[in-house]
Amino acid sequence: MAQTDFKTDNAEDGQSQVLQADTDTLRINDQRFVSDSDISRDGFDLVLKLESGESLIVEGYFSSETQPNIIAENGSSLTPQLVDSFIHTPHFAEAGTATDVSPVGAVKEITGDATVTRTDGSVDTITLGTPIYEGDIVETSGDGAVNIIFIDETEFAVSEDARLAIDEYVFDPDTSEGTTNFSILRGVFVFTSGVIGREDPDDVEIDTPVGSIGIRGTIIAGTIDGPNSEITVIEGAIVIRNGMMETTLSDQFETVQLSGFESEIVNVGIMNVDQMNQKFGTVSSVSGSLFSAINDSGEQSSETQQEMDSEETRDTEEEVDTQSEESGETGEGEGASVEPEASADPLGEAVQSTESVTTETGLENRLTGDGLERFIGQAVGSLTQTGSETEQSTTETQQETTGTEDSTETTETGTETETEETTVAPPSVTNTGEQPTGFDLGDDTALSERGLMVAAIPDIGF
Repeated sequence: MAQTDFKTDNAEDGQSQVLQADTDTLRINDQRFVSDSDISRDGFDLVLKLESGESLIVEGYFSSETQPNIIAENGSSLTPQLVDSFIHTPHFAEAGTATDVSPVGAVKEITGDATVTRTDGSVDTITLGTPIYEGDIVETSGDGAVNIIFIDETEFAVSEDARLAIDEYVFDPDTSEGTTNFSILRGVFVFTSGVIGREDPDDVEIDTPVGSIGIRGTIIAGTIDGPNSEITVIEGAIVIRNGMMETTLSDQFETVQLSGFESEIVNVGIMNVDQMNQKFGTVSSVSGSLFSAINDSGEQSSETQQEMDSEETRDTEEEVDTQSEESGETGEGEGASVEPEASADPLGEAVQSTESVTTETGLENRLTGDGLERFIGQAVGSLTQTGSETEQSTTETQQETTGTEDSTETTETGTETETEETTVAPPSVTNTGEQPTGFDLGDDTALSERGLMVAAIPDIGF
């Protein structure tokens, strides 16, 4: 892109500098020509004049096929659109025609000093109720502030040496359709969309030296100050674009910094209410209801955040409690001993508490007839029910044990008892050569309580 550099460092008061409008971009080092100069037209030339008397003339600006951007060293750009918004082209209306134009708004609130420059070049001091027309340029002093309300209920408040142009304002109350375009060269502002912004948000735009703002039915605030410019969305959404990029803001109090027309738009995060009041407090004197709502919103956000934090804390505590309970249940399940099912064999517990009992065929006892019969019946029943579960008492072998009971005749002679021999077919067992200990084999009741398996008695002689 063709460009021309123009230095004004050593310009004396009243000195004029001249540039040719033969490039797309004219670069200058004095940003005052962008934000502070009086903009006028002399034939086909553009004239930018400072209060100090210095001037910059761009010859052939209005006859150029493409009017150039004038970009200052600090990044601010005086675009052709901004030139068109703020240029003074005095044209005096014929008598009686002034009443043909209706105002598009009026001054709702004012503090300090402010003026309005009409399209005919006349300048009026602003007071409460001053009418505002399409094409007007509103300027405030350093401590002045003005809030303008338009017929569709749009509000535009400016302060801190602001320069605002009402570029275009068209509104049809019957259809609620219209177009609004504004430009602001410097100062602090707060914009609140009216009917036009709500019904057709694409028809609302604000132009600045560091970029343009597309309104999407919203409330926004901003500071236009060269490389220190910032834009904040208060409600709704906006699209900001410049010569470098485009970005969208939709979170409440989300803020971007614009350091220049050709610089990156930097998102600096979310402002808090205190920061909002500090940066835009000068406008609050003419937008009291809006800033009250902002403060209320901040309080509600704080309360909401506290509730969210409390709820998050409760959820965390509940989660910890749940995990603890689950851990406890798991621990109980893992640590608890599993009680064995009651054995069908009343002698099983005693058998499980001893070493595996196997014996040679040399174990012989003399039992009374009734004791022998009870013992054999209990032992055979136990073997049948427990089977392989008595691995510790015998090797895993299941066999049906069939006991053949011969009729036993017992003849008592004095203290000596004679018993006819009864043969029990024992299961196959492994002979370890060990003898069971701790049993009083002379007592059939003791045997019954100990749970001696029939496998431990391969042969009983009497």
